[in-house]
Amino acid sequence: MTVATKADQMFPVKLDKNMKKQGLMNDVVITINPKLWKFSGDYACAMTAFYDMKAKCRSWIEDRKWLEQDWRKIDSVVELFDVATNTAGLVPDAVRIRYQEVANDAISKFASSPLRTTFVTRSNTLWLGFDNIIGALCQGWLNDSAVDFCLEAIVGSIGQSLMLSTLLGVVGWPTSPKTQILYTKFIVHPVSLSANHWGLITVRLYCDVATKTLQVQVFIGYQVTISPVERIKTPQQPDAISCGVLVIAQAYSYLTESMRLQEHGVSKRDVGVMRLRMIWMVVSHSKERSNSVYDADKANRIRELLQKQLG
Repeated sequence: MTVATKADQMFPVKLDKNMKKQGLMNDVVITINPKLWKFSGDYACAMTAFYDMKAKCRSWIEDRKWLEQDWRKIDSVVELFDVATNTAGLVPDAVRIRYQEVANDAISKFASSPLRTTFVTRSNTLWLGFDNIIGALCQGWLNDSAVDFCLEAIVGSIGQSLMLSTLLGVVGWPTSPKTQILYTKFIVHPVSLSANHWGLITVRLYCDVATKTLQVQVFIGYQVTISPVERIKTPQQPDAISCGVLVIAQAYSYLTESMRLQEHGVSKRDVGVMRLRMIWMVVSHSKERSNSVYDADKANRIRELLQKQLG
């Protein structure tokens, strides 16, 4: 590749014989017009933003197609968010009908929510942008924001539990919880075991007030009893992108004390249903924060420009 780099240079330097023998099948030559010297970083930023939005729109379309499948044909019964989605205790046929209703709720949110929409947990502690949901919750890897949001939803609905953020090792120790440790049964902490794999640390607390014995957690004046660490290796993810989903499902299984998840294998259909319930919890079982006046005005201006250009 050769490039014209001078204002008076109208053609690139010719490749000599030695350069042509470097294993290239074809000689690729790019010429930059000297009139483009005023090209600045603003152009690069604008193009980056454009193609990022283009990728988000494509992901949105794929997610919509995924949500619009016929969920009444999906034969899978999972525990995750069964109480919140009103599927607990239902017969299989009724569960599948409820799946379709949950999917329809999510589809309506996808159709009406701008990408800059923000969803907030009912405890008002965590938020998740709609642009972070697109391309992830339906079929992709879960990032730290999605994992934290879903775990906070579990902790908030079950109670007597505490969730430590995935960013604990980065932002430092969290603020002290408002509830006393005596009334806390579980502490869950999602951890990134590697660059692309999630794990979960679950701690169960037991406090004997009479003998001043606190199991696991250390407090001044209390005798400490630490139980052996138990490693849970089942179930395993059926693909290479569902570890975050199983971390959330595992936390729900522990905190509800059912422990049935460890007794069965997990199929891709099960993971799909788990993802559907997670999406519903985020977009339909949370608070929706409206866009700022600035964002709304900017969106209207962009819409007007598009309508003007496209006729």
